[in-house]
Amino acid sequence: MFTGVIGFSQNASIHVEQDETIPQLLELKMQMSQNNAFGERFKIQVFYGNNSEANEIIKKFRENFPDWPATIEYQAPNYKVWVGDFRSLLEADCAFLEIKNEYSSAFIFKPNG
Repeated sequence: MFTGVIGFSQNASIHVEQDETIPQLLELKMQMSQNNAFGERFKIQVFYGNNSEANEIIKKFRENFPDWPATIEYQAPNYKVWVGDFRSLLEADCAFLEIKNEYSSAFIFKPNG
């Protein structure tokens, strides 16, 4: 009477050929995603108006909300204070809930290009 286990194994090998530029393209895509080059992010605008007011607003914003980046963007004839670089509308909306109490005219948008 045999009580042991008989096993069979198979050996196989796979050879994959890929274009040598694929690793370079993957690295480039990762860098572009980190730098928001795809424009798939959301921002919150908290102000538009003249340059001196925009500078005051951004200074106050950075003091009150240091966790979110803020920039001044110029689109003739106004200076705009934009906040964040949110990956999803949900993420932007969560920030908006905190920001709107201080900046009543704030709104969420997706920048073009």
